[in-house]
Amino acid sequence: MLQRPNAREPGIAAVAQLAAAVQDNCDVADARHARELGMCVYLLGMREYFRWMSDYPLGMAPPSERVREWITCQESRWDTVFDGIDAFVGIPFPEGGIVDAFDEAEINHRIGTMDLPERLLYGAGLGRFGVPIFFLAETVREEVRDGIPVTIVDREWARGFSAPPATSRNGAIQIRRDAFRRWLWTRAEQHGLRPDASGLRAGSGHGGRVGKAETRADFIERIVERETETLILHELGEIRAGLVLGPDWERMLADMTDRRTEVILRAVRDLLADCLVTLPELIARQASESLAFWRSNFDGMRKALAPELATAGGPDRIHLDTIRSVATAGADRWEACARALLSHWRDAGTDGVIGAARALVPN
Repeated sequence: MLQRPNAREPGIAAVAQLAAAVQDNCDVADARHARELGMCVYLLGMREYFRWMSDYPLGMAPPSERVREWITCQESRWDTVFDGIDAFVGIPFPEGGIVDAFDEAEINHRIGTMDLPERLLYGAGLGRFGVPIFFLAETVREEVRDGIPVTIVDREWARGFSAPPATSRNGAIQIRRDAFRRWLWTRAEQHGLRPDASGLRAGSGHGGRVGKAETRADFIERIVERETETLILHELGEIRAGLVLGPDWERMLADMTDRRTEVILRAVRDLLADCLVTLPELIARQASESLAFWRSNFDGMRKALAPELATAGGPDRIHLDTIRSVATAGADRWEACARALLSHWRDAGTDGVIGAARALVPN
């Protein structure tokens, strides 16, 4: 189990009670959706989830047999939850009253009135394929960027199988540093990188001078600190793209039942977001390491749609002028592409947009 602070400390018992209620809803979401993924992605995600659940050290490979046993127990628990609960439960508060689990603003307001040892942030929303995502985490920083509230959290008291490192919702941005940290470790392992700083550096895009005494954990932490800004920039781009495309884009996503098409639609908006904000900002700051990090993680459907972004400047160097030119052209291209997809949806519904989206990536 996760190691918690002493429950006798002031306010900790209230946090633990709140976290238990949030975790219950995470379990319901996982029981319904976690096993819908492909086997490889599912097992990799479960390995990472085991580490969080058991507070297992990052960077240390957990025993395979122990992970398998835990997965079996977790799936059995999900089966019990799935059979016994058909709805998400409201979040109770010590002063009385239960708040709907998706009323994120009200729950955070009530948390703010509690006498707690740490500032907490509650998150609730829908992720990819309409999967509900809940979490409860400790706030480390709050700021406002271009009029948009940004909250950065780290240690998580409750979370589910799916833990996106960054989200933008209702005009606000949430950055989950613990989820980001764990994603970095998992990605390093997934790509078979050497378990030392130089190996991690090769897969992160981060070079520069690194002392011989720097540990893997130190290096990962340096990436987390630096690239939190890149996550923020991308979410600012998502919000900008949302303003450009209008509310029909979200309605189209909510209407989509074909998973491959949803992946394509999200990739198109990601490309627009990065070409509008992320890349221009990093180029303006001459942030070569962050650009290298962005490019080292530019893969999947985004790369299939825009391979030119993966090779801009050559494979081994960051050429700012070349990336700037490609990003400028990309902003126009992906806005036009997104608007065309919206037109197909408005004219012919989901069938229309499915055909148009799949034509972008025929294979």
